[in-house]
Amino acid sequence: MIIPDTSSSINPNFLFGLFDRLASEVNRAVQECMPIRDFEQHVQQSVAQIGASAISLYLEMLGDGDVGEKIQTETGEVLHRSEEPRQRSIRTIFGEHRFEQYVYGVDLGRKIDLYPVDVMIQMPANTYSPWFREVMHYLSTKMSYQESSDVISLLYLQKSATGHPGKGNKWDRLSCLRNLSVLWYSWLAR
Repeated sequence: MIIPDTSSSINPNFLFGLFDRLASEVNRAVQECMPIRDFEQHVQQSVAQIGASAISLYLEMLGDGDVGEKIQTETGEVLHRSEEPRQRSIRTIFGEHRFEQYVYGVDLGRKIDLYPVDVMIQMPANTYSPWFREVMHYLSTKMSYQESSDVISLLYLQKSATGHPGKGNKWDRLSCLRNLSVLWYSWLAR
C-alpha cells in the first residue's frame, strides 16, 4: 500500500501551539490561584482538543486511499476505484471524525470490497475505533451502555447517545460522576 508523501502539504506543527497554549494556561492558573476543580476541567478540555486535533491530523495525513484506478487482489479479482472519494465517519474516544477515501470493488453499485485507509489503520468495518470499543466494553461490564456512554462523554467532552451530561440537569451529572467513581475504585481494586 502506498502512503502518500504529505510532508509539503500538511504541517503537524500546529499541535505545538496547542501544547504552548496549555502551558500558558498553567502559568495563568498559578498567577490567579485558580481553584483546582476549574483548572482540572480546563486541562481536560485542552487535552481533549489536542487528542481530537491529533486524530484529525493523522487521518488527513494518511491521504485519500487512492492506490490507482484498478488493483488486482491475490485471488486475481480486479477491483475498480470509485469515481469520487466517499465520506467515512469513525468515532474515537476524542469524538467523531470524518474523512474521505476512495473505495474499491468489483461492482461498486452493489458492494465495496476494499477501503484502503481503513486497511492502513486497521479500522474495523463499523464506526467505532478499537480503543473506543475496548473502553466501552470495559465500562459496560460495570454499568449499563447508557451510563458508560455518559461517563465517556463526561471524560472526553463528547455528546453521548442522549446528549451531553455536562448540559444535563444536576442529578444526571451527579449520577454520572457517581458511576465514574465506582468504576474508578473497582479498577484500582483489580
